Amino acid sequence: MTTVDLSVIVMIVFGLMLITNMITQVLKKLTWNKIPTNLLVFIISFICSFAAALLYCHFKAIAITWIVIIVTVALAFAVCYSAMFGFDKFTETVESWKKIKALKS
Repeated sequence: MTTVDLSVIVMIVFGLMLITNMITQVLKKLTWNKIPTNLLVFIISFICSFAAALLYCHFKAIAITWIVIIVTVALAFAVCYSAMFGFDKFTETVESWKKIKALKS
């Protein structure tokens, strides 16, 4: 099993966030007053994240196990959070986690 660099993970989250935001903007016009925007973002982020994970596993010949599914769900929540609240709030949260980790060390 190979490790993935943190910069690659950040790029994947950022890319999925952009895709989620673009799809949401298009679908928001079609589903106006039919579905809440946050629910729409949640659904789109999960679909995009699972599609990206399946493609990645296919191209890298990685078996889809329970850990891949758990990591994909975590990725989907990160994409959903960053798409809802913006990338600035996401990076602010990561920085606060780093400070908490540094204080515990």
